[in-house]
Amino acid sequence: FGIVCFVVMVIVIVITLSITLPRRDENGGGSHTAWHRDSDRFRRLKDYLVANRISVVHDLEDESTPQHYAAQWLAHKDPMQLEISDSSSSSENLSKDHNTLVERYSLTVFYYATGGPNWNNNLNFLSGAHVCAWYSDFFIEGDDDSIADS
Repeated sequence: FGIVCFVVMVIVIVITLSITLPRRDENGGGSHTAWHRDSDRFRRLKDYLVANRISVVHDLEDESTPQHYAAQWLAHKDPMQLEISDSSSSSENLSKDHNTLVERYSLTVFYYATGGPNWNNNLNFLSGAHVCAWYSDFFIEGDDDSIADS
């Protein structure tokens, strides 16, 4: 139940930010020239995210959206390279990595929607670590206690 609440909260934050923040330029603050919009892995990920109602086609195909950047990162740059099953939304066909995939996608959308490539400290986001460790390196200057413990 806890993970479901977390995922729902992250999705609400991502949707709110993607609606209220201005769209980024085509490069999204970084170079994404190695990404291939029409790669088989990106297409399968896009189909999976849409079929499971995690995102919508327009946001995944619009190259200026945080959703597009997140899907491209997951498809091509994520060190975990999680399994992407067929796009069927039936529970027996969900990817064995479904929860991890949704968490990584949601937090990667958050990263791009809030200007992550321009952050002073990337907080371990977009690393090969589990998402719970993506913010674990955040400390208040001059304080030895972590704000967020993973």
